[in-house]
Amino acid sequence: MNLEKKKEAELREREGMTGRTIIMVMAFIIAGVVAYFLTTYMFDQDILTYGMFYDTFSVTRAQVPEWVFLGVVVFLLVLVMMFFVIVGFAFASPDGRRKSGKPSMHSMNKDPLDNPFDN
Repeated sequence: MNLEKKKEAELREREGMTGRTIIMVMAFIIAGVVAYFLTTYMFDQDILTYGMFYDTFSVTRAQVPEWVFLGVVVFLLVLVMMFFVIVGFAFASPDGRRKSGKPSMHSMNKDPLDNPFDN
C-alpha cells in the first residue's frame, strides 16, 4: 500500500509536464524558423558576409562550406531566443516566480506516507 501511495505521489508531481514540454518544443521550432529567416536576411543585406567569417577564422572555402556558417549563426540566434523564452517563463509563471527554499505552511509535494490513518 505504501509503495502505491509513493508511486501516485510521483505521478502527481509529473502532472502538467506534457503541456510545458509541448510549449517549449513549439517555441524551439518557432525560434529556429525565425532565426533562419533572420540569418538569411542578414546575409542577403550584407550585414553579415561569408567572406567576413572566412577572414576571421582564416579558413578557405574548400575547407568549410557556407552552410556551416549559416548553421552556426542560426544556432547562436536560437540559443539567444530560447534564453529569453526561459527568462520570460521565470517571470510569467507562478512556478518560476516562487523562491526556492521559501518556508510555507503547506508543502508543494505532499508526502504520501505522512498520514498513517489514510488508506
